[in-house]
Amino acid sequence: MKFVLAVLFLLPALVFSQEILKGKIVDETNLGIPFAEVYVKDMPDLRVKADIEGNYLMRLQEGEYQMVFQVMAYEPRDIFVVVREGENEKNIQLFPININELDEFSYSTKKTNPGRDIVKNVVEIKDKLDYNQYEHSVDVYIKAVEKIDKGGDKSKKTDDEIDPFDEEEKARQKKLEQVANFNLVEIELTRNYAPPKHVKEFRNGYSKRGNDRNLYYLTTTKSNINFFKNILYLDDLNESPIQSPISTAGILSYKYRLVEQIEHPDRPKTHKIKISPRNTATSTLEGFIWVQDSTWLIEKLDLTLVKGNLYIYDYFQVIQEFDISSDTLCLISYQEMNYGVKYKDQSSTCRTIVNYKNYNFTPNFPPKYFGNEVAVTTKEAYERDTSYWSQSRMTPLSEEEMAFIKKRDSIENLFTKTEYLDSVDSVFNKITFLKVAWFGIDHRNREKKTQWTVSSLAAMIQPIYIAGPRVGPSFDYFKKWHDERTFDSYSRVDVGIKNGDVKGRTQVRYKYNPFNFGTIGADFEHNFDLIRTFDAFTQVLLRENFFESTEIGLFHNFEIFNGLYLQSNLSLTARRPISDNIEFITWLDDAIGNNDPPEFDPYNAL
Repeated sequence: MKFVLAVLFLLPALVFSQEILKGKIVDETNLGIPFAEVYVKDMPDLRVKADIEGNYLMRLQEGEYQMVFQVMAYEPRDIFVVVREGENEKNIQLFPININELDEFSYSTKKTNPGRDIVKNVVEIKDKLDYNQYEHSVDVYIKAVEKIDKGGDKSKKTDDEIDPFDEEEKARQKKLEQVANFNLVEIELTRNYAPPKHVKEFRNGYSKRGNDRNLYYLTTTKSNINFFKNILYLDDLNESPIQSPISTAGILSYKYRLVEQIEHPDRPKTHKIKISPRNTATSTLEGFIWVQDSTWLIEKLDLTLVKGNLYIYDYFQVIQEFDISSDTLCLISYQEMNYGVKYKDQSSTCRTIVNYKNYNFTPNFPPKYFGNEVAVTTKEAYERDTSYWSQSRMTPLSEEEMAFIKKRDSIENLFTKTEYLDSVDSVFNKITFLKVAWFGIDHRNREKKTQWTVSSLAAMIQPIYIAGPRVGPSFDYFKKWHDERTFDSYSRVDVGIKNGDVKGRTQVRYKYNPFNFGTIGADFEHNFDLIRTFDAFTQVLLRENFFESTEIGLFHNFEIFNGLYLQSNLSLTARRPISDNIEFITWLDDAIGNNDPPEFDPYNAL
């Protein structure tokens, strides 16, 4: 009877069990089409929408279905699909409808719209105009500037970023607060590109004055603002994909109005067309487009993202100017982005200017040229002087930017003067009672770039330990060369007051390749060791948790290429039980229920 009841209970679930039909809807360039509709032809209630990347998922019973895939401005497709038990996958490609059929869609607009007709001519040939259909290399100059009307300098270093020769960092940062309302970054690079989206850039020059936290487009490897694509996926800028106004779907999503015709004595006239969204839920741009008559080449774009979907900024404007001298391609030569954000009582106004020159459409990239490494910075990039930037800048600095650089550099130079550094070192090297008793004694030789530290009297004492208090000094040594190579060491030797046993540790490290963080080192330690490191405090202190070990280790770290590190470690450890001659502290025994240390045969571990 129970079996019959169980079957009757599960029968509805078995009869109406549903399987999964999923897939991706893409356009003619294999990019996902956001929010496309999927439904069963004879049962329109069985309907879902794709996500912003074109992925869809439906739950259907096993059987045969005539599925419809559709989205505005694309030809709908009817596909016969068989749904079987489990997961079923069906990917679909949709193609834009004929540009000449767009007039079949009804809008409350005038019968003749010259602005719309001009953009339709551009859309017909837009794929031919896009230089991104060819592999190429180009020289790029980026200048990003931020102005802050209130608030302090957010670029202060944390303590762990300061090396021993930057002790004056706090004083320097305090002085830099005078120019903390301005940040400037300059980058000079070569961008290498192969369709559909392979990018590799080589940075030849990099200069950062201030903080770059709020600045956008400091690399060409992330967002590519290409309005010749039907949809722009700017994942680091906007929550939703952006429908380009130069696309078949854009013709249906935006309004176009011819506002001006500009005559030129030596070339065809230019049409200036105003673009505005029909519905801000699906169209996110407004602004202007300049189109050359008869050739339908785009001369300029000035578009602003409608506020609402921006991740960080309150507004974002992009201006693009194109070199159309070839009469066949629109080569971007200038790009300007204006954006900003306001938070509480502080507002930030930013501008990024990008210049492009020296296009090469026969770069002959070697096989496997494009891989996981998308950006490489040369060793000299951070050392470029004023003469280099004077020659590399494709957009000159404004008077305000030049004044900022002069003022900031003068502050930086102040902290490199010999007189100032000598005064800092004289205070740093002075031996005082507090240094001997509490802080430790330091001595720096700036000329030789060496520094050593001896522990204070307080740091020499370890008051609580398994075999009683221990006393002993520690010693640090640091050496830095002009090419940024460094050597540092740490040593400590201590003696147990109760047992007179000697323990200690020494570690040395040598950074032989600063650019790739190449570091080699060795470590020697003779000490008590723990079986359980992470446990309750009372359990860690139990004598059964301790043994003696003597360890020698070697290590090597190296960055093979951007973000991929090789870390090698080799250690040999001799482990043995604690000697019977060791006397332990006993005043904690009753409180934690202490016991004897473990007995085992000594062994070596490699």
